[in-house]
Amino acid sequence: MLLVVDANVVISALVAKGVSYRVFLLNSLLKRFDFIAPEFLWREIDKCRETLLEETKLSPAEQVEEPQTPPHW
Repeated sequence: MLLVVDANVVISALVAKGVSYRVFLLNSLLKRFDFIAPEFLWREIDKCRETLLEETKLSPAEQVEEPQTPPHW
């Protein structure tokens, strides 16, 4: 199933680590959904990357990196 996500949803999921975060986390294991987002998602994340890293305490392995090539559907 293809799901469109908004930058606010991704950022909120990282900060709050609530239900949305668990959906992303479980999907990384189960591969049930294909998430797509507008290209500007990465610009929005980059704008607040330092704050996100401070607030979320993400380890280097958990940090979100922009994919080198977009997936093809």
